[in-house]
Amino acid sequence: MSPVRFISLSNRGIRRPLPSLRLILILTVFLTGTSVTGVYIGFRMVPPIQLQRFNSFAELSLFLNTHRANLWGGGSVPASFEAGWGLLAASSAGSTAGYSTTNIQVEGVDEPDHVKTDGTYIYTITESEVVIVRAYKPEDAGVIKRFQPVGQPLTLFLYDSSHLVVISTIYSDDSSWPRPTDVGIEVFDINEPAIPQLSQRVTVEGEYVGARLIESHLYLLTSSWVTDENGTIVLPSVDMGGVERVIPANTIYYDAGTYDNGFRYTLALGLDIADPEAVPTIETFLGGTSCSVVYTSLTNLYIACTRYPTFPWNWRMSNTVIHRFKIAEGHAAYKTSGQVPGYLINQFALDEFRGHLRVATTSWTPSTSENDQSSQTWTQASNVFILNLHLDIQGRLEGLAPGEQIYSVRFMEETGYLVTFYKTDPLFVIDLNNPTQPQLLGELEVTGYSDYLHPLDDQHLLGIGKDVAVSQDNDWWWYQGVKLSIFDVTDRCNPLESLRLVLGVRGTESEILHDHKAILIDTARNLLVIPLLLAEHPENTTDPPPHQFGDYIWQGAAVFHLNHTTDTLSLQGQISHITNTTALTEDHWDCRPYFVNRMLYIGNVLYTLSRYKLSLHDLGNLNPISDIIIDPSLGPLT
Repeated sequence: MSPVRFISLSNRGIRRPLPSLRLILILTVFLTGTSVTGVYIGFRMVPPIQLQRFNSFAELSLFLNTHRANLWGGGSVPASFEAGWGLLAASSAGSTAGYSTTNIQVEGVDEPDHVKTDGTYIYTITESEVVIVRAYKPEDAGVIKRFQPVGQPLTLFLYDSSHLVVISTIYSDDSSWPRPTDVGIEVFDINEPAIPQLSQRVTVEGEYVGARLIESHLYLLTSSWVTDENGTIVLPSVDMGGVERVIPANTIYYDAGTYDNGFRYTLALGLDIADPEAVPTIETFLGGTSCSVVYTSLTNLYIACTRYPTFPWNWRMSNTVIHRFKIAEGHAAYKTSGQVPGYLINQFALDEFRGHLRVATTSWTPSTSENDQSSQTWTQASNVFILNLHLDIQGRLEGLAPGEQIYSVRFMEETGYLVTFYKTDPLFVIDLNNPTQPQLLGELEVTGYSDYLHPLDDQHLLGIGKDVAVSQDNDWWWYQGVKLSIFDVTDRCNPLESLRLVLGVRGTESEILHDHKAILIDTARNLLVIPLLLAEHPENTTDPPPHQFGDYIWQGAAVFHLNHTTDTLSLQGQISHITNTTALTEDHWDCRPYFVNRMLYIGNVLYTLSRYKLSLHDLGNLNPISDIIIDPSLGPLT
């Protein structure tokens, strides 16, 4: 791995030409504590939303026949679907050896991932199998079991070292067009990991949207298109232990004001995985085509959907509809709905704190209220809304960073952080102590932006994103290498970027930019590990232009010593599963099965995982210990 460029900033704010990163902490009152009955999208007031149930199958059919609009230019604002293959993050957990766990948003709310560990065994998946590895102690490490779930394994949960949940995608039998039709949920008793015993199986119609696990209680969401068979609307169904249950029409919720090109059923399922006799609870609602952002607190599950006006249709005139489900003991019950202007970047744009939901959106505002779309000019801006649990807006900050969109969000108790970017790249830090009076405090400008924000403590924040270079006429910019920053917000009126590190050149990538599970971080151990695909310019290149991509020369886990209290971030070593770097340079796509995509530790052993193998290294000196083949069908990279 070639040397990285390290830049240490002085202990004060920096002012420089565009692009910039402004850190703004909010101290100005924008709205006092009155709830509202609707929201403005552009200059239009959109009425409030409250789901209601259909009275009959006939009413459901009539609604669909009259509300499936032919909207010109339909589409959805990008939203985040949770994926099975990301990267693993960590915090210390309570085994004798000490081990890392999946990076999650809310303490106590586990998130699915394609690798889990209990400190003794590692559970992971290939494209067709679940693989169980005895991982600790390293001298005993090896695969002890492989088995095929009901479908193509997508992601996993692990509960109390005794239950493994495998979530799979089940495809249609049509060989000419295999498509996902169902989600399989299988719960295995793993008290004897070498002999997993199936204890529960549920098949839910639709595609996987998201899932959470709180103690032994699983909450899962699926989404499926509404279809017709011989002119009759098909209702969604759930298969429980081989018995199919069709969801009755009079239990399905809907919003009477929704028009869309197509409609989907969204199912929210609750299940106690520790009780083999448990019957899942199901709530179903009928909505538009883009319900995909899931956020879960300890007591509520939220799903966010993008909604568009019917006429005049313009994708910029979107708002986000949020549905709240009360969750407890494996039951999910619909409670209420609300809406805010704009769209969400991902699940981190939502956060519940002290009985309020904080929401960050990017929205567009037209220049006039005229309906003539050809004469309109539109301006992007970022917003923060504070809603009560009835999902009425109680406070708001709107119009932040005109012309820019949100790239990352992190709410930390009474403070919220937003990174936006266009040519400039502000990070807004929002005081949310009073939900009716969000406040703006200060501004910091630094180079580059962050795609992911991670709290190190209540006074320091890690940002991971990209460096940028701007054209001489300041009219365009180009993404450069991966940038790591430490922000010191001890003095919230004078925030600092106390350290920054740029890895590689244009073309360098990391999974952490797209998946928050792509980080292993333990501040107690001063440990930071990220997956990295490194690009560099050839040594004989002189003054390459900023738009020129580098050549890929390395991929693997980059291991850093991190101490945010002393502003220390230094590369300790790197671990790759690719020995043939020529193959990486010639065609990196063929090398992707060998890309390190998860990192975890048990005791003093660092485990790095690719689809091909699991590698064990000494965490102290990074010396190799052994390799365990996960997917033998791939074979070594030649």
